[in-house]
Amino acid sequence: MTAMTELWFRVPVDQIGYVVAVVEAYEGLANILAPANSGEICWQVPDAQLPDARALAAALAREILLIEIAAPTPRA
Repeated sequence: MTAMTELWFRVPVDQIGYVVAVVEAYEGLANILAPANSGEICWQVPDAQLPDARALAAALAREILLIEIAAPTPRA
């Protein structure tokens, strides 16, 4: 099984679709989880793709308000 790293980001709700489309264009870079209307998205990245994922996140952060955050605490 491939080792994965989760990267969590806060992004304006109206930009989530754009971020998902851009990341999905890089086939195999990451699986995207976007809880409904939360303004947070998770990229599940294979460890081998982590440098490329971080580079893409940095490029997106220069274009839109994309901020890396700590993984949210699960609610009971």
